[in-house]
Amino acid sequence: MHNFFTCLFLIFFTDFTLDSQGKSSMAILGSLYTLLSHADTSLSHIIKAACDGRVPGFAVTWVLTWLVHSMSSQNQIARVFDYFLCAHPIAPLYSAVAVSCYDTCRCC
Repeated sequence: MHNFFTCLFLIFFTDFTLDSQGKSSMAILGSLYTLLSHADTSLSHIIKAACDGRVPGFAVTWVLTWLVHSMSSQNQIARVFDYFLCAHPIAPLYSAVAVSCYDTCRCC
C-alpha cells in the first residue's frame, strides 16, 4: 500500500511540491487564465481583473483536493477520483475551468 501512495504522489502531486516557494504550482495555476480565455474570454478577463493578475486563489483548493471538498455523495467523490487517477495530472485544472464556465452559463 505504501508503494501505491508513493507512486500516486510522484505522478500527481510532484509539480506542486518541487520547490519551497511554490513557483511550479503557481505556474501551473497561472495557466488557468490561458485555458479559461479559450473557453470563455469575458469570464477570463473578469477573473483576471478580480485577482489583479495574480494566481487565481479560488482554484488552488480545486486542484489540490480534486474538487471533492464540495461534494457530499460518496459516489460522486469516487467517480471524480477514478477520473483523475486515470487522466493526465493536469486534468484537475481543466476541471476547474469547466466548473467556472458551467457556473457562468447557469447564471446567465
